[in-house]
Amino acid sequence: QLPTGFVDMLKLFLVATTAAYQRPLSLARTLQLVNKCPVNTANRDLTTEEIELRTSWISIGYLTLWTLDQMEGLETVEALERQAAAIQIPQSVFDDYGALVQHHVATKLGQAELEETSSSSTDPQTAALRAYQIKIIQLTLQTIHETRLANEKFVDEDGVGPPRPHIPGAFEP
Repeated sequence: QLPTGFVDMLKLFLVATTAAYQRPLSLARTLQLVNKCPVNTANRDLTTEEIELRTSWISIGYLTLWTLDQMEGLETVEALERQAAAIQIPQSVFDDYGALVQHHVATKLGQAELEETSSSSTDPQTAALRAYQIKIIQLTLQTIHETRLANEKFVDEDGVGPPRPHIPGAFEP
């Protein structure tokens, strides 16, 4: 679906990852629960590569959320609990994705300029995985932004409120 512009399924996957992070569930516990899930959404057993890819996506999502919390300076009890859960992110995840995630979060927060992030690898598979990793980071940040917009009061201080779709009869008494 992603090549054609449909990102609904991937965004739902990232929303579920965000919900697990915000509960807070440790990364290891989240992965354990996903692996134990009896529902086989692919209508077949996943290959080892697919399981590794799913694991990396969840890990990147957790790292993105943890980095966002750190860079926004959240110090609420909930944020500290989430940070404690996220501390269980393996060092290998920080090593593999930390700089990439930090750059994209800083860019989203306006603390850095978006630079061309190209893979130094000439291997097409590695380049494709890198592009998907960047997409996971960007969609995680986008879902957080959209969730915050959706949870704003209907009308805020300036009387405008968040954007709402026109649904006939939805906002009428």
